[in-house]
Amino acid sequence: MTKTKKLNRSGAYFSLPLFWQGIKKLRIPGIAMAITVIGLNIIQPLTSAASDRARQANYLSHLEGKMTEWGGMMEIPTMRVVDSFNEFAPVALALIAFAPLMAFLMFSYLNDRGKSDFYHSVPQTRLCVYISFIASIAAWLSAVLIATTALNLILWSTAVYHTLLVGEVLAVMACILLGSLLTMAIASLAMTLTGTTVSNLFVAILILLAAPIVYWEYFEAMYDIVPAYLIEESWTRLLVMENYYPFALFSAILSGSSRYARIIFDGGVVAYTVLLTIGLLLAGGAIYHTRRSESANQSAPNKLLQHVYRCVITLPLLLWPILDALNNGLDTDHLWVIFLALILYILYELATTKKIKTMLRSLPIFGILIVACVAIYGSLYLVHLGVQADIPSHAEVKTVDMEVILDTSIENRIRIAEVDQVLAVQHAVMVLVDILRMTREFLCVETGILPCNLALVYLLLIVIDTTVLESPK
Repeated sequence: MTKTKKLNRSGAYFSLPLFWQGIKKLRIPGIAMAITVIGLNIIQPLTSAASDRARQANYLSHLEGKMTEWGGMMEIPTMRVVDSFNEFAPVALALIAFAPLMAFLMFSYLNDRGKSDFYHSVPQTRLCVYISFIASIAAWLSAVLIATTALNLILWSTAVYHTLLVGEVLAVMACILLGSLLTMAIASLAMTLTGTTVSNLFVAILILLAAPIVYWEYFEAMYDIVPAYLIEESWTRLLVMENYYPFALFSAILSGSSRYARIIFDGGVVAYTVLLTIGLLLAGGAIYHTRRSESANQSAPNKLLQHVYRCVITLPLLLWPILDALNNGLDTDHLWVIFLALILYILYELATTKKIKTMLRSLPIFGILIVACVAIYGSLYLVHLGVQADIPSHAEVKTVDMEVILDTSIENRIRIAEVDQVLAVQHAVMVLVDILRMTREFLCVETGILPCNLALVYLLLIVIDTTVLESPK
């Protein structure tokens, strides 16, 4: 009775006792996460600080006349900026993987009928339980990230020949926290939608990867069918795989590419990720609020959702061969991938329901999934018709803007306003298209082999320069 009264003191949407209960429940994985992230992150600043002290000692001993040399010459220490992405605290990226694990452990009781009955019968509302436990996971993630950031700031300050861009460091850590909260929201939603460990994992992967992969396949097909459609200038750029926050974070930190660094700081991408995270959390809360305790030990709350899960998991593998076959013609590779999609479809049903009869009854729906892929291909042609209807005539073209964006922070825009120059550029582009048809891999230049896109930039500028100069007045 005392415990019940204590729990009832909390508000309708948050319970401090449940929050602390969640903190304690995650104690062991939380400590393991802290040791892994904080322990591995201090290696880089400690080794850099030791190296800096050795360089400083060598330099000072030379100045004192001891003539300590390195490689036959004195090394003159220089200051360098710590890379905020892959040097300051690279293992902090592991939080994106720890976050869903914490969510799986926190809501694991939803897979057990007895434990599920208990948490559904506590005095707090279900929404209160959900919010309190979500807050516990977020608290662990935030505490570990704050601890590793603070400790690394202190340790890096002891590296005498390294300097920090503190603002950029804090921004990167905030981005990692946002990515972690996104994967936590995905796993939490998967737990509320399913009732077995296998289905938990499959549906979490579905939510994490299915939509971005389908978007990627769709827009890749759009580039072939509707080359004039500028995705980069449309809101749909937010749906492209490289703008998907977990992918962009891993790419920015592991590859060090400034292109992905710009993406994770992009205001539109950040706003989209925040809204996506909030939307997933709200969806999880709404489903948890209406979830029946009987859903424990079931792969899906009902047959309809079981069909949805099975189809959405299969769709990314099935969509590409059908789009490519309809666009470029059917070959054996397409048939093999379609066959693999059918195997995945069957295996998921058997793994989650463990009933051969149920699997056989679900096979006709695979045909419906193929029809849906054909309909998606049809939507590309609707976009194609819309773009074609909006293309201006030659007489309507007044200026042409050419923008070349390389994998650096430099963006070059060229405006061509004269009519003869516009026609010359049009001719240059046609020449470039012909060259692209013949040369698809790499172009050799005097300095070696450059990536195709960079070499083509030089070639395009040469062709434009030549045609503009030679164009008739």
